[in-house]
Amino acid sequence: MILRILFLSLSLTLMGCFGGAKSSLNAITAGVSTEDGGDFAKGPGVSGDKSCEIRFATEEKTVGEFSSEIQDNFSAGTHSRRNFLTTLEGSRLELIGDIDLESVSIGDTIEVKGNNQGLIRANTNGIEQLHVSSLKVMNSKIQQLSMKDYSLKILTIVMDFNNRESSKVYSVARGKADLEKLKKYAADNSGGQMDFNIDANGDGSPDVELIKINRNFGRGDCTPRIGNNVDLAGLLQNHKTSDYDTIIYVASPGLSGNDPICGYGGVANVGSLGSGKNGGTHVAIPKFNVILHELGHTWGLGHSGRPGVTYAHTICPMGNSFADNVTHFNAPKTLMLGLMDNRPELRRTLTDNGTYEIEAIGHGVSFSEGGTLPRVITVKSGSKTYYLEHRFKVGEDADAPSQVSKFIGLNITEASLSRGGVSSYLAVLNSSGQSYNFSGGKVELVEGATKETLKFKLTFDNPSENPPYEGSKCDNTKVTSSLVSVANQPGYEVVYKIENNNDLECGALAFNIGLDSKVFQLEEIQVIKVAAGKKVEVKSKLKVKNADLLKLTGNSGIINAVEKDSKVGKQSIPFAIDKKAEDEC
Repeated sequence: MILRILFLSLSLTLMGCFGGAKSSLNAITAGVSTEDGGDFAKGPGVSGDKSCEIRFATEEKTVGEFSSEIQDNFSAGTHSRRNFLTTLEGSRLELIGDIDLESVSIGDTIEVKGNNQGLIRANTNGIEQLHVSSLKVMNSKIQQLSMKDYSLKILTIVMDFNNRESSKVYSVARGKADLEKLKKYAADNSGGQMDFNIDANGDGSPDVELIKINRNFGRGDCTPRIGNNVDLAGLLQNHKTSDYDTIIYVASPGLSGNDPICGYGGVANVGSLGSGKNGGTHVAIPKFNVILHELGHTWGLGHSGRPGVTYAHTICPMGNSFADNVTHFNAPKTLMLGLMDNRPELRRTLTDNGTYEIEAIGHGVSFSEGGTLPRVITVKSGSKTYYLEHRFKVGEDADAPSQVSKFIGLNITEASLSRGGVSSYLAVLNSSGQSYNFSGGKVELVEGATKETLKFKLTFDNPSENPPYEGSKCDNTKVTSSLVSVANQPGYEVVYKIENNNDLECGALAFNIGLDSKVFQLEEIQVIKVAAGKKVEVKSKLKVKNADLLKLTGNSGIINAVEKDSKVGKQSIPFAIDKKAEDEC
């Protein structure tokens, strides 16, 4: 009897909203538009709102892949974040409620359970909302390594609609120039660790293409997945989206203000820290700093502001100065990106009283003339953590725009370093004697911000001995790798050498072995240890994961050896196995 009453109630609700639609959630989805990116702030009864609310009294388990998006409203200085689940059947649900999603990585397979008083809501853009009471991660799609890996293939697609010719706002030539600028900027900031491939199709030109869509741009195109709305395979002549890790979609009405249809300047999915793979963004204001900002989200970054103001720390790309010139990421974002994984001597944690010196973060992670002073200092006081950085017009900050001149000096910031975490600057000190009282202590400048290095004094209420200052004891250039042999009989395998020519202070290097190949995968997980002054010969057995692709495109791949403690950089060993298509059964 209870079930019959519930069913009747649901049917009546649907009759009221859709005038005779079938009494099922599938009918709700089928009976409305499938546009993405709507405004869920309005409730039923608000003028112009055609949404329906359906209460359900059973608790359902749903399994699917997790994703997240950030919409940037630059005009209002605000943003909104939405989390989604794509079910095994292909349906897309927005996850709402108070459930903590900070520990979930993009691409994770999760199981969610709806509260028995939850709410599924289908409105004019057809996205169902599921009120979640519990969640667990079933399988993590992206391997979390201590060293971040941003070897990404990036494609820009400029989209002309009947009512919106984006190419008049952002030309293909400008897109190519921006990809070149992005590649150099990322390499300089990261000491080469962020290594972008902007010519994956090998035609000698950055990967940008213009396509024309024979319809109007509409509300349903307000999504970082805008490519799903058109026949990209049929429209792209020179590129295949499957060849790329990150795609920048430019569908733009102009270079100022928000998109009048979407209400934002850009939207991006939030990636897992350590990988920008599967990244996607729709850029409505195609300025270089906006593109960099949105890509920052695909790398797992949140915003850089100050308490109550989303984009206030404008010297950081995740704050955004909206100028053509670019600046180095701030201290928390540099740590989140792992840009100092190879250079631990450039960061330091302080808990004791004393006078200390810091070097401008604009030098990036490469050696500067005159030494290796820290670029990022972490101050720990009780339960609080603060991040200190010196901003000066040098290195990556040499052409910092005039709008960010107020940040020249010692920037003091609080932050969350988790995926999508935000940072908030608390103070900027630039004059001798200027100070800031933090929880449990004080920082005071010993001299003004007039050169590339800066001295400051720390005074703690309860000082303790500083943690050991451990710089890198391994020279990355003294670690080498080389291919020895490959074989396809009796099974596929690759043999290679890894050599550690460092002295004993470096210690043993432990490498996690991975494989980058569309055709093969490793038969088993491998961790290889190489003692200081030694070399080892490694054999990795492979198995075919895509036999059809093996016949069509070949049999190459790259063995990647990643040092698990980030003592040295990644070793990459390319290979190709002589295996003809007709040999396949």
